[in-house]
Amino acid sequence: MAISRVLIARIRRYRSYLLAIATLLLLGLMTAPSPEHTPHHTSGLTNVRSRREDPEDVRERKLSIVKEEMRQIAEDAETIRKVLERRRKFADEPASRYNHRQTVKKTCERLDNPAYHRIQDPLLRLTKRKRRLLFDHLLYDDDMEVIYCAVPKIATHNWRSVILSMASKFRHPPEYYNKTYADMSVYKQLSHVDFKAARRRLASYYKFMITRNPDHRVVSLYLDKFSPLASELTFRRMFGKRVRQRGDLWMKSQVQPGHVSPVRVENSSNTSAAIYSYADIARFIATQREDMNEHWAQIADICQPCAVHYDFIGKLEEAPGSSEAMLAAIGVPDSISLPGRSSVRYYHKKVNDASVKEMNAQLQPSEYIAIRNHYSADFAIFNYTYSQVPAT
Repeated sequence: MAISRVLIARIRRYRSYLLAIATLLLLGLMTAPSPEHTPHHTSGLTNVRSRREDPEDVRERKLSIVKEEMRQIAEDAETIRKVLERRRKFADEPASRYNHRQTVKKTCERLDNPAYHRIQDPLLRLTKRKRRLLFDHLLYDDDMEVIYCAVPKIATHNWRSVILSMASKFRHPPEYYNKTYADMSVYKQLSHVDFKAARRRLASYYKFMITRNPDHRVVSLYLDKFSPLASELTFRRMFGKRVRQRGDLWMKSQVQPGHVSPVRVENSSNTSAAIYSYADIARFIATQREDMNEHWAQIADICQPCAVHYDFIGKLEEAPGSSEAMLAAIGVPDSISLPGRSSVRYYHKKVNDASVKEMNAQLQPSEYIAIRNHYSADFAIFNYTYSQVPAT
């Protein structure tokens, strides 16, 4: 009796669900077509389905897929072989006048600290923070055995497009990847592998980097990120408040305060809408000590040319000759070239000696000297000449 009462109680509790299920079943039986009323084309579909699932057809289809994959693998292997062969031939040729590796090596030997000689591996002489910064900017491709040190404001987007083209075995040219600004997550960085694996790649892969005159790089940074013609507001939002604070500290630290640009800040409450002068950014960069952003960090700090023995060190100022020589040294096919400067991403004019002189004229002598001191390692290691100190 107890069991039957429990059963009846559960039936009453779930009777709505049971009725719904029974109704659906009944409707399904009523709407199901009888075999004699089934349309004739149904048997045709059944035959097509059975033909598609024929074991012989499935085997042929899988075999064709495997053949296509094997053909692609063989084609990729031939591409890699040709790249490595061209790279070896280039290594046997006389040193290119665009390769400044030996000059950098001699400067590093002159600036070397004997206290570090007890540590054999130059990478171990770096602090963990510096090594992390280095590995974050070393992009590599295992098939092509190449490593590129990517430094912002040195045609980085164009050269990263070349790395992606190499990774695709040149099935797509660099221009294909240059249309959009790819996120760093699509690249292979040495910081994504353990230290032993990174050191093994650095010992055997072809390594290259590009440098740029620090004065030109700072002007390019300002025009692209902070000027009224800047194409994005991200940097104004992120660093606007600190730009003003650093500028105030700079002005207070001067015995004879320098001038304040008349276009320093239009709206002090909205950093993304604010307009900053070149002097504001110069003072901000010159007073940076920690947590250096990659866009104004020294090239020497990012790529560590005294710790990593690069095979090719080119200069952006010597393009297009330096670009062509570097592409040949890497071993890319003659049909591949470095993408040009995209008018979509840049709204300002190209930086040259005249524009740098014009921007430096906005600075006080103490401001330019502070910038020069900030990038002193880049000027020394990569053999750049200081610009003339602006007149008061």
